[in-house]
Amino acid sequence: MISALFPAFVPFIASGVDVAVRDAAELRQAVAGAKPGTRILLAAGNYGGGFHFAKLRGAKDRPIVIAAADPKAPPVFSDAKVAMHLSAPAFVELHGLTFTNLSVNGLNIDDGG
Repeated sequence: MISALFPAFVPFIASGVDVAVRDAAELRQAVAGAKPGTRILLAAGNYGGGFHFAKLRGAKDRPIVIAAADPKAPPVFSDAKVAMHLSAPAFVELHGLTFTNLSVNGLNIDDGG
């Protein structure tokens, strides 16, 4: 099991919009509408896999954050070939997500080239 867990002392950026997400469809919708400063907060549960997000772009002082709503009950990405692929992202942070039981790639981040 691989967890993308970052220290609790890493502060979230206060500006922007918080978007609560409860399932895979809501995650896709939240990412599609994300702007610099958006925090996408995922409820506990299994989100499966197969997520591909291209050109997700925050800003240096306002990253886009995808995080567990409750770090003690993290969202899980599992039982797929690939959990999440970020292609050509900029200023995107991941906090408290768990990746497990993925046959090819848990988390893939590339330059889109």
